[in-house]
Amino acid sequence: MRAEVLHRPLRADRHLLEAWVRAGLARFAASCLAEPDPLFAELPRRQAARPQLAGLDWEALEAARPGHANGWQGPLGRLATLLSLTPRDLFLLGLCGAVEEDHWIGLAIDTLQAPPRGTRPALHLLDALSRSLFQTPLSPVQWRAHPLLARGVLTLDDEDTPLPARTLRMSPELWALLAGDEDFTWPGVEALSTPPETWLAPALRERLPRLTDLLERGEAGTLLLRGGQAHGLAVAAHLARGLGRAARRVPWAEWQFSAALRTAAACARWLPVLCAPSTSGESLRLPATGDVPVVVVTGPTGQPGGDDWLSLTLPIPGAGDRHRLWRATLGPVQAWKALADSARLDGPTIHALAHQARLAALRDGTEPGPLHVAQARLARATPALRPLARPVRQAVPREALVLPGSVANAFETLVARCRRRDDLWQGLGPSIAARAGPGLCALFSGESGTGKTLAASHLATRLGAPLFRLDLASVLNKYVGETEKALGRVLDAAAEHDVILLLDEADALFARRTGGEGPGERFANMLTNFLLTRIERHAGILVLTTNARGSIDPAFLRRLDMVLEFPRPGPAERLALWHSHLGARAPQAALCHQLANWCELSGGHIRNAVLAAAALHPGRDPLPVAALVAALRAEYRKLGQAMPGALEALAGGCHD
Repeated sequence: MRAEVLHRPLRADRHLLEAWVRAGLARFAASCLAEPDPLFAELPRRQAARPQLAGLDWEALEAARPGHANGWQGPLGRLATLLSLTPRDLFLLGLCGAVEEDHWIGLAIDTLQAPPRGTRPALHLLDALSRSLFQTPLSPVQWRAHPLLARGVLTLDDEDTPLPARTLRMSPELWALLAGDEDFTWPGVEALSTPPETWLAPALRERLPRLTDLLERGEAGTLLLRGGQAHGLAVAAHLARGLGRAARRVPWAEWQFSAALRTAAACARWLPVLCAPSTSGESLRLPATGDVPVVVVTGPTGQPGGDDWLSLTLPIPGAGDRHRLWRATLGPVQAWKALADSARLDGPTIHALAHQARLAALRDGTEPGPLHVAQARLARATPALRPLARPVRQAVPREALVLPGSVANAFETLVARCRRRDDLWQGLGPSIAARAGPGLCALFSGESGTGKTLAASHLATRLGAPLFRLDLASVLNKYVGETEKALGRVLDAAAEHDVILLLDEADALFARRTGGEGPGERFANMLTNFLLTRIERHAGILVLTTNARGSIDPAFLRRLDMVLEFPRPGPAERLALWHSHLGARAPQAALCHQLANWCELSGGHIRNAVLAAAALHPGRDPLPVAALVAALRAEYRKLGQAMPGALEALAGGCHD
């Protein structure tokens, strides 16, 4: 059948290529087999998807196909142009791809190669096809340098087999993409939606056209976005739209090791978006890809991995913009202003949290409020911080925290600084502005039980922020470098979700550096140096506690924003603690004054005593003083101390 039977020009697509492959196999079989199998006569007629192609012979299809490889359309045409493929290369590519989805083509190859049999084409068969159909040899040795192999489009099977008998394999996913399968999705690759531009900070929106232009012209091969993951993905989606590409989130490891995936991205006009693992400041490395721009989303310490990398730290919207976002998503509630002031969250994160808060409010049958947002923040941050840090689910109201006047004043200053982290330095001098940053690190120092951890929980309650306690056992590692990486991951996650990170027993991490030369001492000094640098750059709130302030390296103490000393409570504070813990079950006022005067234990021990007495005397009546004194006796025993005689006398002289 001749080309003139075609009433209109054929679109250069997968179906034309498959018809060409079928006709080529039939022609080759007729020329080299004495008695061709009947399936070769059937091959050209099996064109159900494109009936106008059914039955066309080799000459007709040769005349109908584009005269040059770059005349093919869509992803297949882009691949042809990218690799400078000849028509012969495209025919052989179509043969390797079609066998992955067409059983009849596999049967034909199996027949032509027997023996040995196999449904994927061997190099000796491809050489014979090239010589017969295109009058050009393609020896097995030539395949080693072929661009289809170099770019991962095709791979060689059977490493232990002689080269002519080795077969070529094509990824079914890549063939489906090249063939233009509209319903196809690459496994593990996620299409990114484009959020409204109003979710992004105004300063960032202004920079998008310039970044798009740099990627379009190839001046920046890889764009490194430092910030929260949701924030980076949203920015990448906007860049993709400006480039006329499809934003696709690609797994980091897949991009590193799959040449086929990298080629697919170039042919499908994707903008690959990779979320990099935490590297604790190490340079990020990726395979060279000059054919497609790449966006890498990383934490605040990710470093460019090449000369053509461009980096950008994503700005967080200002408090005013954050307030507008909260109002737009959750309504005009006054509480959103305080939340916007204290929570440094990007637009995409605010919208995700607002959605979760609305769902929780619908569940409760109420309007969304700060509690719903706090629960949503905790739920969103927990997977990112586990297993290195665990949430502290404890709301501590103002009246539950009993502090001496000077400490209470310092604590209020700390709350104010946390709420004004964004603009505290505005209007001040250049020396302040030169070191301006949103991070804040406070040390709570004092004996055990003086309220340090309770104060951290109260700070989180006041700010409406999640509180996470760093698990030192899961972070400290005997292998050099692993501890730094673990701490880097947890600090990056804490900054991204703007949670308060609590580090108990800070002296274990920030011990004084020594001049020793032993391996253990060198490792400890390296760890301290790393922590000093990371905490200075941390964009979130850190609360450290210690009962051994003298053991902490002085260089670290100089870098702290605030140090709060939690002393043992005096009589007035102890009285407030007794009332705060006993509540309605407090004995007579005079007895409470006597407990406060004669018991010099801290709040933690008072709490233990109250709980022990309540366990033995359930109900709502005032707790017997004798029971409280007995519980205090156990607390003194734990400390290895004798209970004051006045308390013993108090127990014997009371009949309540």
